[in-house]
Amino acid sequence: MRTRRRRPRHTNALNSYGNSLRDLGRHQEALTYDREALELYAILARSDPDLYEKTYQHHLAELRRTYDLRGDHSTSISLHLPRDTKDSDQP
Repeated sequence: MRTRRRRPRHTNALNSYGNSLRDLGRHQEALTYDREALELYAILARSDPDLYEKTYQHHLAELRRTYDLRGDHSTSISLHLPRDTKDSDQP
């Protein structure tokens, strides 16, 4: 239960760190943190869609745009695929 309460803060911290790296021009490193944050947002959205689905969709769109801007269209397209439904926290 403790981990679930900390997950939103951890996810926000990963997202903020990715933004900071991007601001410093360290785009490749930022993508690593963006993807990790997105995975956690997906878990949060599955556990509480009313609270987290819009946030998940927003960050998914941002990550797609980042890949598109880098010219990595195949990765951007792969992000359009449905989320994996496996989650160890699900009942």
